Amino acid sequence: MNNLPQLPPPGWRLLLFTVLVLGIFFRVVNLDQKVYWHDEVYTSIRIAGYTGNEVSKEIFIAQVIGVQELQKYQRISPDKGLDDTLKALAKHPEHPPLYYLMARFWVQLFGSSVTAIRSLSAVISLLAFPSIYWLCRELFTSIPSHIHRNTPLQKLHSQTTDCSPPVSSAPSAPSAPSAPSAPSAPSAPSTPSASSAPSAPSALLIGWVAIALLSISPFHVVYAQEARQYSLWTVTILLTNAALIRAIRLNNNRSWVIYATTLILGLYTSLFSILGAIGQGIYVITVEKFRWTKTIKSYLIASLAAIIAFAPWLVLTITSWQSLQGNTTWTKVPISLLILIGCWFLNLSSIFIDLFFGSTHPLTYIVPPILSVLVGYAIYFLFRHTPQQVWLLILTMILANILPLIVPDLIFGGQRSASTRYFIPGLLGIQLAVAYLFAEVGGRRKENKGRRQKAGGSPDEKNLPLGDESSFFSVACSPPRRGWGWVLLPSAFLRSYQRQIWQGIMAVVISSGVLCCIISFPADSWWNKLFSYQNPLSAKIINQAYQPLVISNTADINTGELISLSYLLDEKVKFQLISQPQIDIPPIPDGFSDLFLFYPSEILRKGLEQKYRAKIEPMADLPLWKLTMP
Repeated sequence: MNNLPQLPPPGWRLLLFTVLVLGIFFRVVNLDQKVYWHDEVYTSIRIAGYTGNEVSKEIFIAQVIGVQELQKYQRISPDKGLDDTLKALAKHPEHPPLYYLMARFWVQLFGSSVTAIRSLSAVISLLAFPSIYWLCRELFTSIPSHIHRNTPLQKLHSQTTDCSPPVSSAPSAPSAPSAPSAPSAPSAPSTPSASSAPSAPSALLIGWVAIALLSISPFHVVYAQEARQYSLWTVTILLTNAALIRAIRLNNNRSWVIYATTLILGLYTSLFSILGAIGQGIYVITVEKFRWTKTIKSYLIASLAAIIAFAPWLVLTITSWQSLQGNTTWTKVPISLLILIGCWFLNLSSIFIDLFFGSTHPLTYIVPPILSVLVGYAIYFLFRHTPQQVWLLILTMILANILPLIVPDLIFGGQRSASTRYFIPGLLGIQLAVAYLFAEVGGRRKENKGRRQKAGGSPDEKNLPLGDESSFFSVACSPPRRGWGWVLLPSAFLRSYQRQIWQGIMAVVISSGVLCCIISFPADSWWNKLFSYQNPLSAKIINQAYQPLVISNTADINTGELISLSYLLDEKVKFQLISQPQIDIPPIPDGFSDLFLFYPSEILRKGLEQKYRAKIEPMADLPLWKLTMP
């Protein structure tokens, strides 16, 4: 019976199952509620076989057009085939093609509506649940607390409950009657047997806690409802790391083929997967102690196969490097260090709590730092109580992703590290560390205490199991010195209720995630919509007019923003889009009750004022101006 994976207690099972159901609900319902923003517009443009420049040339012709004329570039048409999609994607090598090709086939089956295309990301995001569970089972497979932190991974797994029992255990059956003898009980913890070692949290429990944290994570819910590649990237990150641990453990051809396949999928999903692959290489070399082994050889062969498979897109990226730099110039725009630090805190807190604080909001410097303490302690706890093969993988997931983004911003300036979506591997590593902490100190202490007392031990013994020996609260719970007896009562209280306190912290974190999902659920926009965030309010003002005309001109973001706005406008709204306002301001047609300027350039505004002596007034803090003719 000791070789069977331990299920969470019934109360935990009910809680975790409820949280999972809520996570699924938040992902698959209200898919069309939030604005279809700029980047999603370009997803539809590319899978339809167009490029941004091509669309701009066809719509900025100074003629009056309607909503449908704008949105025709969002739908697949017979005159644009798969080859056109590939050509459009090739002009943006910063976005590998896997998700976009999947999206094209998806909309061919289910249509081009906002709900249809976003449902692909929602469905993919559900695969993250079994993926993170698999990773936890591979990584945390019943780690006994007696295992030395430098134990080889193959030996580590051979001692765990998920592996088959040793063949030599069969002859020991005749000695079974002597097992219940009293003298043998105290010596059980010192034996290397997993069944008699002090209990660490089961991988099953850690996996379920990780699923719970992932399912109601406001960050992951937000991107599960966005027509972008980030849900797919999340899944490939989890699969690649799980496949790597499995390949190291089994070290056979089949397991390494699986790892190579997941790595290929990750590379064709995001170029940032290259950073993850580098981190995995560092991990494998380190756990093999920098020696040439069969594992190192197999890893290099699998990685080489993945590189060869990714070579076509890699060559395209290198040869189109100037184009890639031009498409990502915004990442090099400098911002103040204070705002950048605020973004880092928001990036960290968004996986647990997301109440839409701005980078300058006072709470940004209160709530995220508190969560940072929890995360920091979770990583420290993981480092103290797991073998190197466990904590090093999570640490490389975090550092290999975060450092290459933060360091260039600090040295050269820019805002690469301000984008939360680029931190996904690191955020997943943080969630794994916190899941281990919650499962250990919140879910196992009661059982550990019972085992100690059953073995004749005392809860105050020096060899306390995980969760008791160096818990966060145990530092404050050590026996008071003489003359400080007044602290005995609170210390004893914290020690006695340590498990309940950690369960309370976990409940607060999970409840906060659920609350944040409830708040964002009915919203028509959210922080991840960036400059499209205000489009719903702009559309509401325009739709209130009797016969409105929206005037705009070519600019960096205007094509995407105009099409994004069109999803929110009534059919009565018309557009007049101008290509070169610096050369000529075309005549404004009659028959419209209200004239609006949307993201107009300064040249366009001054040209209209000079040519028509018109009055132009900005509308609040929106990218919308009201144009009044004399």
